Amino acid sequence: MSSSQTLLARSSQATFADSGDDDDASTTDDSDSDATLEDDPAIARQRKVKEDVKQVDQMMEILFQYYTALTTSTTLETRHNAVERLIDQFHSIILPTYRSRHPQFLIFHFAQSDPIIVDQFVTSCVSVLLDKKQSPVLRHSAAAYFSGFVGRGAHVAPSVVHDCLDLLCDQLTSLRKTYEPSCTHGADLKRYGDFYAVFQAILYIFCFRWRDIASASSDLDEDDDLIDTNE
Repeated sequence: MSSSQTLLARSSQATFADSGDDDDASTTDDSDSDATLEDDPAIARQRKVKEDVKQVDQMMEILFQYYTALTTSTTLETRHNAVERLIDQFHSIILPTYRSRHPQFLIFHFAQSDPIIVDQFVTSCVSVLLDKKQSPVLRHSAAAYFSGFVGRGAHVAPSVVHDCLDLLCDQLTSLRKTYEPSCTHGADLKRYGDFYAVFQAILYIFCFRWRDIASASSDLDEDDDLIDTNE
């Protein structure tokens, strides 16, 4: 072998050796980087949140499948018992839970499946809202869920929206008359919490269903005009 060939062979071996060292170093760096990411509390929290969200989604999917089979049963008793169970669980578990964000959509979905169930769920929330024996927290939560269901429910009829607003406005007027004589120091969220909860419910429903409210008002005006004309 010539001297030039010998030098070339040695150079190639050195290059391969350096390349192997670089690969080892790169692998080590990647491992160190992964270990650093795993040790980062913020990254760990994000990963935990993603895992929790995935589990909640899976549980919600199972519940939707379970109650879909029950609420579409050909047996009236099965459908009735399923709805009763959902409403009971809403009032015993979801309503008292602070800032519940997902499970309520289960009852919101199935409560719109039939006009009778819509009335049944709305009535159950109104009964809590008007019951002075219930704690203020429960009454205010009932007002919030009630307005969310009526305001955002795609299958809640305009007539139901109108009736619910009438009820809330009557309740607001009653509360105003009760609190007004003693209201000498201005706004007080703790003292007049019921008034603010009902007022907020009215505003929420109005924001999302104002077209239905305006349409109902127009129909009433037309009926009044027709009565006047006939007279």
